[in-house]
Amino acid sequence: MENWMVWLIAAVVLFIVEMVTPGAFFFACLGMGALLTSLVVYLKAPQWVLWLTFFGSSVLFVLIARPIAKKLMKGESRPSNIDELVGKEAIVIEPIVPHGSGQVKVK
Repeated sequence: MENWMVWLIAAVVLFIVEMVTPGAFFFACLGMGALLTSLVVYLKAPQWVLWLTFFGSSVLFVLIARPIAKKLMKGESRPSNIDELVGKEAIVIEPIVPHGSGQVKVK
């Protein structure tokens, strides 16, 4: 197997690891570095250039792409389920007794 294929397989594996790990976007940056290194290997660069390309591009992707991705992925959070009802006005349907139950209507 040729060296560029090894880097390409490493990139695919890193992208798969990114898909199964929650939201860090770290392994995708390493995968992009491995993908770029695969191209550099294909162009017959010396060995030291390969490692410099991988580490340098991975660090750059982490520093540049990760904050952008985190900003784009961050959605507006809002309460859901029972948390959405906290602080709302309600009408008492059945009185609430101590150590018992009752019923209220919200909205």
